[in-house]
Amino acid sequence: MTPLSTKILNGVHYSIVTGLVGLSIWGTYFGVTNFRRIVNEAKEHERKMIEQRKETQNRDTTLIPEKVQPKNV
Repeated sequence: MTPLSTKILNGVHYSIVTGLVGLSIWGTYFGVTNFRRIVNEAKEHERKMIEQRKETQNRDTTLIPEKVQPKNV
C-alpha cells in the first residue's frame, strides 16, 4: 500500500496537469476565436476600402467633363 504522502503528491500532480491541460484547451479556444475575429474585421475593413475606392472612382469619372470635339464647319 502506498503511503499517504505519495497519494497526496499524486493528487496534486494530477490536479496541476489537469489544470494545465484545461488552461491550454481554453487558451487555444480563445486564441482561435480571437484570431477569427481579427480576420473577419480585416476582411470587413478591406471590403469597405474596396467599396470606398469604387465610389471614389465613380465620383471622379462623373466629375470630369468630357472633351468637347470642335465641329468642322
